[in-house]
Amino acid sequence: MSLTRRTLLQGVGTAAAGLGGLAAATETATAGGTYRRIPVDTHTTLFDVVGTREGPFAVGLEGTLVRRGTERYRLVTDGYPFGGHTHLYGLDVTGDGRRLWIVGDEGTVAEYDVETGEIRRHEIGVGDRALVDVGVTGPTGEGTVYVIDGRGNVFYTFDYGGTWEQYDLGHGTPTVALDRFGERGGVVLDIDGCVFRTLDGTTWEQFETEGLDRYMFDIAGQREYGTIVGEDGLLISGDETERHWHVLGDVDLLGVDYRTIDMFGVTIGFGGTVFEFHEDWRRVELPVEFPLFGVYVGDHTVIVGADGGIFERQ
Repeated sequence: MSLTRRTLLQGVGTAAAGLGGLAAATETATAGGTYRRIPVDTHTTLFDVVGTREGPFAVGLEGTLVRRGTERYRLVTDGYPFGGHTHLYGLDVTGDGRRLWIVGDEGTVAEYDVETGEIRRHEIGVGDRALVDVGVTGPTGEGTVYVIDGRGNVFYTFDYGGTWEQYDLGHGTPTVALDRFGERGGVVLDIDGCVFRTLDGTTWEQFETEGLDRYMFDIAGQREYGTIVGEDGLLISGDETERHWHVLGDVDLLGVDYRTIDMFGVTIGFGGTVFEFHEDWRRVELPVEFPLFGVYVGDHTVIVGADGGIFERQ
């Protein structure tokens, strides 16, 4: 089996599930705020998180979907309607914050109404293939949706799920993450650190990083390329003409996100690793040792990982 973000998440996430004996974080102060571990109705590993008009949501192993309540995160699903063995790897939200798009094992593509709780399944014609990430641009009912598998394919719809098309990036390397911007813009990352960018949804440019010899796992991208993170603490930012390399320790980094209004950024990884970006990258010490897989930076910053770990920056 080739190494992809899906196999990495599934393998490490399954091994880490149920590690309730690990130290539970209470509060950790940083230069600009405090991280607090929020109670959640599961010890299931969580892989991705996003903010909506109704607060943050996260997905993970065994069809788990949780949402922020008043004092804690509540289970929306713990399998049904996805199936208990259908792991959910990625989610994104429409521009108006009303609908989640969720992807995972067995060709799962689902749309969740954060206000009514209604879940709608979408069939995109991939059979039982695992889907690893999703990005949505535009409002509910009108947006463009991108989905990737781990085989170098992008599935997309310009009419909000009415019809789907497939684009083969043609690189032969597993695709691991995507991000979106603008009306139809998107970037896709493969495991070798190659970035593919589209401005119109149909034409993709390819950008390789010369000298890169490590696996890369996540991307926070915009029109001008963005930031990728991966093995051995490597973070690369910049555009197609200039790249800036940073080595943030020696722990693999698994997720990254930015708030574009002030360029506040967060990257996370194994061993409870967290780095924040203000004018430079600084480490935040969380008193946990389990891996952190997903991060959302918006009005609030939320990090998710193993053992149902959810941390919010106050």
